[in-house]
Amino acid sequence: MISNDISKPESAGFVQHAWRSLTHNLLSLAAAIYLVSLLVLSVSAGWITPYNPVETNLQAAYLSPSAEHWFGTDQVGRDVFSRVINAAKLDFAVAGMSVLLSFLLGTFLGSAGVFYGGLFDRVVGRITDVMMTFPLFVVALAIVAALGNSVQSIVIASAVVNLPFFVRLSRAEVGRLRVLSFVEAARAGGNSEFNILLKFMIPNALPTIVVQVSTSLGWAILDVAGLSFLGLGIRPPTPEWGIMVAEAAASILAGNWWLIVFPGGALAFTVLSFNLLGDSLRDILDVRFRR
Repeated sequence: MISNDISKPESAGFVQHAWRSLTHNLLSLAAAIYLVSLLVLSVSAGWITPYNPVETNLQAAYLSPSAEHWFGTDQVGRDVFSRVINAAKLDFAVAGMSVLLSFLLGTFLGSAGVFYGGLFDRVVGRITDVMMTFPLFVVALAIVAALGNSVQSIVIASAVVNLPFFVRLSRAEVGRLRVLSFVEAARAGGNSEFNILLKFMIPNALPTIVVQVSTSLGWAILDVAGLSFLGLGIRPPTPEWGIMVAEAAASILAGNWWLIVFPGGALAFTVLSFNLLGDSLRDILDVRFRR
């Protein structure tokens, strides 16, 4: 059995270093606390939100934030707090599915391409280069317009626009690892090329790719909101941050500031938090590889 030393650092020391790095970076710590809190709230939205997020009450329209309605109400009397929390649940789910799909497919294609080389690697590389020449949000718009407005279409569109980043990153990481001695040791131990790729190469490349997962989650949420804002994503009255911002645009001049501040703020802070957490993960993992 070949021992892979690269993938087995001193666990206790690494955990201590990771915790120390996170707690010393107040912005990253705040981002992690915000994301965990929002995730817990969104998962338990059905129990903690005081109102039905799609139930209308015209007599309670345009109420400003108060003890009864923490984030106020919208143009048809729906509770904004309940809609923001339920929208987080939907956005997290759609973004998570799309990033998981692009992570699995992109990591395998990029790793296999550079490991095996030849025509397969050239085809994967050229397709990735072509995709990167287009504005990726425009690509997402085209995919959703072609497939129709549905959650499945948004997942596919977001997965496609995130795919090139995982392909490129995995190609770079596996290309760096393939020349190290443990690969030759694995071959000498009788492992097949495919077994080496799955058991040794990809696991060693994963720590760096995890950083891209964090960043891609933020951009995927922004893709979902952007598509919904333009009318090509989730359809009303389903609570979604992009829809809420689009609906608030018509009434912002009337002074109903809470309609855009709370969903827009949740969207902005979530995307920012994922990026801050990704930067912190990069710092932690860089130290791990130096060890």
